[in-house]
Amino acid sequence: MATTRISIATDVHERLCKLRLRPDESFSAVLRRGLSDPLETCGQLLDHFANMGVPKADPRLRQALARGRGRRSRRGA
Repeated sequence: MATTRISIATDVHERLCKLRLRPDESFSAVLRRGLSDPLETCGQLLDHFANMGVPKADPRLRQALARGRGRRSRRGA
């Protein structure tokens, strides 16, 4: 498999080390776990949430959404 060298900050390197499941796990494997392919079908989406669980809602985003509801657009009809 081809490889590419990248430079990362020291703090990022430390975070990658902490995310390893085993001491011999490569950084590529750690990144591959965290960077999943886009889900293209509803079935893939359902499988993803069945395996990974549904993430918790961010209360700040929920509040921002609630504040924006009921406002009218300023664009012309």
